[in-house]
Amino acid sequence: FAILLIVPAITAISEEVELASEGLGARWPSTFRHVVLPMASPGIVGASVVVFTLTLTDFAMPEILGGGKNDFIANLIYDSFFQISDPGLGSALSIILVAVGSILVAGVFHLAGPGTLGMRGVRQ
Repeated sequence: FAILLIVPAITAISEEVELASEGLGARWPSTFRHVVLPMASPGIVGASVVVFTLTLTDFAMPEILGGGKNDFIANLIYDSFFQISDPGLGSALSIILVAVGSILVAGVFHLAGPGTLGMRGVRQ
């Protein structure tokens, strides 16, 4: 999923900007670090948020590969609803999952700043 957000962010960077950097004497590592990465940062940060959110709620892979030996929060929520029939515990774990995910995504938005992720003009 990350590639779907990172590739358009990188391909949207004009080749003239990179050529201007090289024309001013920058080598490709410096051009990549000082030109490409800052301009592609909205796509990179957005991809990180999407991948983190999908990983946080992943259920199938730990269940299939681990055979139920490793418990992730999504697996615990499923077990509490369908195996031990405790909907209160499942609901509490679901709220914890949503709260932790929301706090971490809000933290990423705060650290990334208003100039990324389409949040221009949110803060003044």
